[in-house]
Amino acid sequence: MVFRLAVISRNDEARPVLLVENRVVDIQDAINAHGINSSVPKVEERLDVLPILDDWGNWQPVLRRIAELGQPSTSVAKAKFLAPIRYPRKLLMAGANYSDHMAEMGGQAANKDEGGKPYFFMKPPTTSVIGPGETVKIPAQVKQADWEAELVAVIGKRARHVKKETALDYVAGYTVLNDVSARDTQRRPDWGNAGPFAFDWMSGKCWESFAPMGPSITPAEFIPDPSNLRVMCTVNGELMQDGNTKNFIFSLHELIEYLSDMFTLEPGDCISTGTPAGVGRPRGTFLKEGDRIVTEVEGVCRLENLVGLDN
Repeated sequence: MVFRLAVISRNDEARPVLLVENRVVDIQDAINAHGINSSVPKVEERLDVLPILDDWGNWQPVLRRIAELGQPSTSVAKAKFLAPIRYPRKLLMAGANYSDHMAEMGGQAANKDEGGKPYFFMKPPTTSVIGPGETVKIPAQVKQADWEAELVAVIGKRARHVKKETALDYVAGYTVLNDVSARDTQRRPDWGNAGPFAFDWMSGKCWESFAPMGPSITPAEFIPDPSNLRVMCTVNGELMQDGNTKNFIFSLHELIEYLSDMFTLEPGDCISTGTPAGVGRPRGTFLKEGDRIVTEVEGVCRLENLVGLDN
């Protein structure tokens, strides 16, 4: 029984739910209705996804049982979805992690065989993350807002000094993110056209609403191989990105090993794994008010957002 974890808004309250086929099952309602006894120490009156991830090992059988029962439920069409995690403890973004994207951007990837390491930056979770159906708001000073479809791994248990061979044991599930990027403000000519301050990752990546995510988390048990998934992005119905995670430069195993050597990965941390070729910058096409972006990863979920202006 395949199910996905999501969050909906009901009576202005965020409610964790399971998506089972075309139905939405409220987790709290199902526990109350069926008197499910479980190893979960305590079910909070106002349940949230982060506490579920904090105790993921104990919650998994509970969620499976709820999915099997499938009641009480409502139609997916009637649900208003929020971001599936509000908000990640850390939002970790892999840069330059697809060989085809590096080629289109004219860059040179790190050589693993010569000791090269992954490249990461961060986005501020509480202001960057928005949910499905919400509007990406482009500020007036950004003229070159670009799309980047990405697979995201959601951490399900604390990970420190993890080896790549066991790295996926720490992943609770997967979701989708669009790493909206400001290509023009990422360059800082006021700090020189060369040298360590010529590029500003905060000004290029961290604008309000520049990390639409969701609408759901697909548990890792349903994604046996995250290194062979189709990744797509359309803008106004036109296919812009059509890549595959098999073109990762650094596998998810290697990304987790690298990050967990630097600091502890915690439940609810999100690792966005980079984007394939097909972004707007090489073709000189950028997002504008009224655009509709659809970001999708095979077997994970499909995310749709509009583009507006941040007035």
